Amino acid sequence: MGRDDAMIEEYRRIFGEQWRDPVPGKVSGDAFYHGPVPEEMVADAERELGVAFPPSYRTFLLHFGAGFIGSNEISGLSTEERDGAESHFWSSVVEDSKTAWSGPIRDREGLPRHLVYLNCDGGELSYFLDSSMPDDAGEYPVVRWGPIEHPGEIIAPNFLEFVRWIEREHQRYLEWKKDHPSPPLGFDWKMDIKTGEVTRGRTWK
Repeated sequence: MGRDDAMIEEYRRIFGEQWRDPVPGKVSGDAFYHGPVPEEMVADAERELGVAFPPSYRTFLLHFGAGFIGSNEISGLSTEERDGAESHFWSSVVEDSKTAWSGPIRDREGLPRHLVYLNCDGGELSYFLDSSMPDDAGEYPVVRWGPIEHPGEIIAPNFLEFVRWIEREHQRYLEWKKDHPSPPLGFDWKMDIKTGEVTRGRTWK
């Protein structure tokens, strides 16, 4: 099995099933993904952002498009974008990165253009590929930005290790929920993946 094949199998293990409902509704908490997108979409996104995606993220985009691990959304590409329709379910790495660059975000007047948006924890922290620090394999580290982190704390050496980290943190959260009573209607429990602290927050169901 080649490196790309092994990477695809690992993503398939992490992200589980392809989302097949044409009108996405409630998210179950399981992992799932959009589905493949064509090479020209990936190349167009690279040209629009002015950056070459690293191999681990490019493979993810080509074969999985975008995804969720529980409530953790991984920004990517979707065929809705290709067809000219606005996607209200899958986040666009192009639009999300441009939003982060233009600011304000996290009390900053825009972030550097070498950062490619991946994920937000729903609170203070966002996660980016940092294209200013490629390694010998062309991979970019994933950095965390927030009110304190500047210019960004490295939390994973590449995109694959980042989604493995998200998966571990999600499993920690699920294990915690097993041992705690269900929250009152209209509320849910949330774990801060930086500190491990679990708090109660409102959901809009």
